[in-house]
Amino acid sequence: MEALKPYRSSLNDTLTKSYYTLLAQVFYQKGDFQKAADYYLQTIKIAEKLKDSMAIIGNYGNLSAIYSSMDEEEKAVPIKKLSLDYYIRQKNDAYAFIGEVSLARSYANLKEMDSAFYHYENALKLKEKGVSNPSVEIILYTNLGEIYFERGNLKKSLYFFDLCKTPLAAIGTEEQRLMYIIYSTPAYNEVKADISPEIAAIKKAIT
Repeated sequence: MEALKPYRSSLNDTLTKSYYTLLAQVFYQKGDFQKAADYYLQTIKIAEKLKDSMAIIGNYGNLSAIYSSMDEEEKAVPIKKLSLDYYIRQKNDAYAFIGEVSLARSYANLKEMDSAFYHYENALKLKEKGVSNPSVEIILYTNLGEIYFERGNLKKSLYFFDLCKTPLAAIGTEEQRLMYIIYSTPAYNEVKADISPEIAAIKKAIT
């Protein structure tokens, strides 16, 4: 990115939009969420000037993810709703699936569980229609497994944790696998005689 700085003044709006998007991604990966948010806001401003609706809505989605990472769900929710409504109007089920799960998580973090379940149910309906996104499915099933366990519904908790195994085996990262083990182990502890492998994995994750 440093190599591009001397040419910044000569970039047109389209290239500047891409430049700011890259900067936002870099700062997000570095964990500097505020700078990432600032660059996404600049990207959105240029996209609005260009009337680039896909870039506007895509970067709003990125910005909402930043706010969630900053534990500012109150800021994230209205943006996520805006993005989800757009994808629903466009009949883009693949992106609507992502949006439903993302919005549901925000509501769950805010302890607004009626709204959370509403959007989790919408996501499950899209899955039944044939939408496939293993990474998002891992999040969906793990979240529901955890919620139902906390509510004392072991049967439903284990149902969703079991569903999670297929997408995890297909494309799950090491981080996703460890998060799954951390959240699912209390539930499986109720029905398994030996959870020592899971405990060992959790201790490794803590380290």
